[in-house]
Amino acid sequence: MDRESVTLTVPRWSKRRRTLVGIDMFVTATAIAGGVLLATGREDERFPREILARTPFDNFTVPGWLLGAGVGGSAAISTIAASASPHGTPCIGPRWGDHDGLDHRRSGPCSPAPSHRD
Repeated sequence: MDRESVTLTVPRWSKRRRTLVGIDMFVTATAIAGGVLLATGREDERFPREILARTPFDNFTVPGWLLGAGVGGSAAISTIAASASPHGTPCIGPRWGDHDGLDHRRSGPCSPAPSHRD
């Protein structure tokens, strides 16, 4: 295999992808759990209502919903997006031997690099 035909690719479940999905799942779980605990009042001993004195909230119900639905929901969407890509990460970036400054990507992710032979 010559250097010119090598393309930078990331396999579907590379270590990077597994790490990203794992972190996303952790953030999703902790945000949803923390939101439920705040909204249901189970964290009242740990977080007294006095800390809400200069906020528009009387209790932790709305902040709990914001944490669970807002942060947890967006992290869940990120988890789904990171793990459901049909072709893995698209091939972007320079290929070895590409020094002409042109975009040689073809339609579809991870297409083989064009040959520079004359």
